[in-house]
Amino acid sequence: SKGGKLHDLPHDLLALIISFVSNDLHEVERFAMLSKKIYKEHFNIPNGVWKPLCIQSWKVSEQHLAQWPKMSSWKSLYATLQYWVPREGFYVLLDAYPWGILFLM
Repeated sequence: SKGGKLHDLPHDLLALIISFVSNDLHEVERFAMLSKKIYKEHFNIPNGVWKPLCIQSWKVSEQHLAQWPKMSSWKSLYATLQYWVPREGFYVLLDAYPWGILFLM
């Protein structure tokens, strides 16, 4: 058949598709194992699908990514975003009258 193959998609498009499947790192890794070719061409290279996944899955801009500390890999950043993005918001730092000291994270 002359149809396109999943492993032939650009990283950005594959990241968009994956972002609709799951944001969970373990689920994304399972998706990566669908075929050796998908893993080799998209997940096991430095400038592969992990950066677009960070942007697509966590809805962060390039400017927002620039504010995060440098990580050893885009996959590490994805795992960090998975942990911290749902926690982003206002938090009470100290019990101070009347509401405590709030900070935005």
